[in-house]
Order: sequence, then structure tokens, then C-alpha cells
Amino acid sequence: MRGLDEKIIVITRGCGDIGAATARQLAQEGARVIVLDLVGPEEGALRARQMGAAGYRQCDQGDRRAFDAVLGQLAAEFPRLDVVIVNAAVAARHAFQEIPVETWNEHIRVNLSGSFHVAQAAARLMLRQAP
Repeated sequence: MRGLDEKIIVITRGCGDIGAATARQLAQEGARVIVLDLVGPEEGALRARQMGAAGYRQCDQGDRRAFDAVLGQLAAEFPRLDVVIVNAAVAARHAFQEIPVETWNEHIRVNLSGSFHVAQAAARLMLRQAP
């Protein structure tokens, strides 16, 4: 990969297996990676350091207000936002015909609405930045 030096990249569910592997690789390529996840601040900060990330924020991508607050913090702390990787998702641990409605609603909140809001909020911020 080329052109990642000093690029600011945010990864939701950055402490999970796929998110952490992605963060580690991007950091090795010179990007400044900020991982978002649900783990506590101390554990998240430790994991972020271990993968070479520039920072950690505890955040639920399905919580629009929480994500907006974190994005605002990042906009104040970093000169720009270059990439957002929407990696967070929840999955049923039930046979399809037995999925409780509460589980289905959580899937919609995180996987669909959360992904949409993260992408939309990031696009709004990026469009305000200089190219």
C-alpha cells in the first residue's frame, strides 16, 4: 500500500479480530489509526498501543449521539479525517426461525442504522475539509 503516511483512519470495532488486524496493517503502512470499540477505555487504549494505533475511543456505532460526540473529539484532535472503516456488526446466535425480535432490532440498530449514520457523519465531516 502506498500513500498512507499520516492518513487519519478510524475503524469501528477496531479491537475485534478483523478490526485489529486491519488497524495493525494500516499503522505499519504509516497511517494514524484510531480504533473505536465497546471495550473499556483502559483495555481499549492498551489494545490500541499493542496494534500501533494512534488512539482509542469507546463508542457504540449504533448510538448516533455517542458516535457524533466521538467524531467531534477526533475532528478537534486530528487535522483531518481521511478514511472511516465501518467494521462493527452483531450477528444472531440463533436459528433464523428462532431469532427474537429484540435481537433483530439490535441487528438493525448496529448493522444497518449504525453503519449508515457512521458513513453519513464521516462524509459530512470530510466534505468540510480541504481536498
